[in-house]
Amino acid sequence: MIRSVAFLIFLSAFTVRLSAQLSEDGLPASMSLPALKSTANLPQYRLKTMNKLSLLEEDKKRPVPFRYAVVEQVNIDLKQKGRKDILPGKDGIIWRLKFESDSAYSIQLILSKFIIPVGAKLFVYNENLSQVAGAFTCTNMQADSSFVIADVIGRSVIIEYYEPANAVFAGVIVVGSVGKAYKDIFSLTSESDYINVNCPDGKDLQDVKHAVCKITFQSDSKSYLCTGALVNNARNDEIPYFLTANHCISTSAEASTLVAYFNYEEEGCNGITLTARTLSGATLLTGSPASDYSLLRLNTKPTASYQPYYAGWDSRDVPADNPSGVHHPEGLTKKLAIDNDTTLSNSAVIQWQESTSSPVASHWEVIFDVGQTAGGSSGSPLFNKSKQIIGQLHGGDDTHDLYGKLSYSWLHPLSIYKGLRSYLDPDSTGITSLNGYFPATNPPDAFIAVPVSRVCIQAPIKLTDYSVFGPYTRTWTISPSTYAFTGGTGSSSANPVVQFLQAGMYSVKLTVSNVRGLDSMRLTDAFQVGTTIDVGINSLPEEGSCFCDFENFIAIAKGATSYTWNVPPDSEDIISLDDHNGDTVLVSLVPGFLTDSTVTVSLNVTGTQGTCSDSATLAFELIRQANDSLKNATLISYGKTIIYSNKCATIEEDEPIPPYYSCVTQYSWCDEYGTGENIVENSVWFKFVAGPLGHISISSSGSDNEIALYDATDYTDILNGDYTIVAANDDRSTVDFNPLIKAVPVTPGKTYWIQVDGSGGGTEDDFYLQLTALVISDVAGTTEKELVVYPQPANDVVYVKGDVLNAGPVHISIYSLVGALIEDETVNPSDGVLTINIRSWDKGVYILKIGSGGDEFVTRIVKY
Repeated sequence: MIRSVAFLIFLSAFTVRLSAQLSEDGLPASMSLPALKSTANLPQYRLKTMNKLSLLEEDKKRPVPFRYAVVEQVNIDLKQKGRKDILPGKDGIIWRLKFESDSAYSIQLILSKFIIPVGAKLFVYNENLSQVAGAFTCTNMQADSSFVIADVIGRSVIIEYYEPANAVFAGVIVVGSVGKAYKDIFSLTSESDYINVNCPDGKDLQDVKHAVCKITFQSDSKSYLCTGALVNNARNDEIPYFLTANHCISTSAEASTLVAYFNYEEEGCNGITLTARTLSGATLLTGSPASDYSLLRLNTKPTASYQPYYAGWDSRDVPADNPSGVHHPEGLTKKLAIDNDTTLSNSAVIQWQESTSSPVASHWEVIFDVGQTAGGSSGSPLFNKSKQIIGQLHGGDDTHDLYGKLSYSWLHPLSIYKGLRSYLDPDSTGITSLNGYFPATNPPDAFIAVPVSRVCIQAPIKLTDYSVFGPYTRTWTISPSTYAFTGGTGSSSANPVVQFLQAGMYSVKLTVSNVRGLDSMRLTDAFQVGTTIDVGINSLPEEGSCFCDFENFIAIAKGATSYTWNVPPDSEDIISLDDHNGDTVLVSLVPGFLTDSTVTVSLNVTGTQGTCSDSATLAFELIRQANDSLKNATLISYGKTIIYSNKCATIEEDEPIPPYYSCVTQYSWCDEYGTGENIVENSVWFKFVAGPLGHISISSSGSDNEIALYDATDYTDILNGDYTIVAANDDRSTVDFNPLIKAVPVTPGKTYWIQVDGSGGGTEDDFYLQLTALVISDVAGTTEKELVVYPQPANDVVYVKGDVLNAGPVHISIYSLVGALIEDETVNPSDGVLTINIRSWDKGVYILKIGSGGDEFVTRIVKY
């Protein structure tokens, strides 16, 4: 893409401005004076060494928000610590100081005091002069006298301040702290399936993408990455309101350190990274953790060179069809995500890992079909089909994304703040939705996406202009010249129709221009013209569907202008087509079709373009989870299993529910919602025959699961409630969320059943099981916390023995598996043995908790 707006500004043959903060152009004074060009003799401040490996390990445990740097407090007055040079002719004075880190990828200076007179200039640059930030002048001063400068690439940076001889007052420059990046945020790469916003899928998002910014900020001496967006208000008056996540920025101090990166994206679908422009500092206006929103006001309004777009919004609590997101995952260039379905409202309380919760109907649940989000995407906007914001990203898992609803945020600020609507509808007009707005001074932004890449000679192909920020004039240029416009269209048409007259490769370029600027986009070798075409089929969803909740799927053909669909004989009894014409068909099940196993259906299409044709076949899986029921429990043996999944599991009638009073004991699952509901959601079943050693352990990995072990004569007994839960675990500790059932006794030769469900509210994913035979040399019946319970099972009396019972009185609490309190008292064990009369208890498993001096010990009692 060729841009007339100067995103790349060459300062010399080797100096380029990689991140242009709102500033005046120009060079640092030292660069124009040969005697001062060298930085070798500048005073240096050496920053502390970072432990990168330790920081990266911490990030694995807490990936959100996306942390990339640590902040070191320095409190350095530049005029006191820097080198002072009086310029020739007494034109003024410059002060310079170098900051060095032996391990940083980039360095960020946070000025606690930035008070300078008219005519003074501040620059920050790296030693090889590949990045120069500035000049910053008195117009950049903030109300609190602080100023944050965007990260500068390199392990050393130089701050240079020029003050004219006739300054009206002496400036003050104090570097309060320095951010040291242990991740390279300018060269981040990822193997994840992200889609650049300037790929063809982003053709309809070219205006709203200009609202979305990558942001950095500091909190608790660390630097983080998130995403946010400019938001319009009912006055259309360009107040730079900025929406992001509350878990990113929730305090005024954090907001003051914000740096927003505008237009940080790639040229075309996979081109070079375009130069971002940055703004520093913001004021926190309102917010709430319930729907995870914060509304800020940027301290500086973006100018026309930033091509700002103030996104519209919809404050109605109405599900949205085909929503889309624009975001910066992992701090990467701008990406998109598209859902071809309808948003769902959360029907239960959401419990977040940070021990916060969000109420029912406070979030939109989205499963993206194109693209995906990640850490760094937090705070990014979700748009409806009208390209209005309906929420901002809070979190999610590998499948689902949860966006705090703008409709909920509209009415629910924290008590100390005004409501969101008081800013976005300041005159109380009562409007419930608002379109986006862009300043009339914005220069145009060119964008094209071609409908097909292989074209039949002389077949008419329609081109489409997706450029934004009009009005403008346009010019289409195609090379080579062996083509013709047809259908009454021409080189200035918005949607010209083109015929290619000869075989070969053709490039297309669109130029848009007006008095505000000119911009072009060129697609090299966009069309391969010949006597063949390439027809393909995609499905929505792409990776098959669960048979249990399948209704239909959409098949979309591409590569031609007309299509003929048919179902091959092997699938005629399974699927039918609701529409046989056009490039899209709806595929449904034949009424009455049932299956006990996964089936694959086929669909054929033939496409025609001019005199050329081609065919394609689609295979689509209807997945039936084989071990979704107890009857079909999968038999496993000792060792690590193959990969299994609970992605298409359901709740079986009379399926048992394990206890749910705690997340980390050996006899309970988590109550994720805090309601006692939805404990079992996507369970699958396994069984095994116990070996001769008599003790086993069970673990799972690959996803956040929960597992339970059942003892019964037959699977039907479990469904009838005639069973014993031997053990159950959700999290092996408060920091390790993989489940582990520790050493439990089993009867050799006996069959046992294992129930596996997704934790975190029914997570659906792939996982392994590990069944391990154990040799136990301790006293039989030993349970966690060194308690021995005997006999097990018992009918009249059980005895509990352990070191904790030798220390005097203890408090005991006994619960049934459904949480009913059976006993609650303080007792004094006799000779270190606790005697419990269970004669009146019903048959089943009970949980015994023993409290002693602030410690808690847990075991079970089995009554037969």
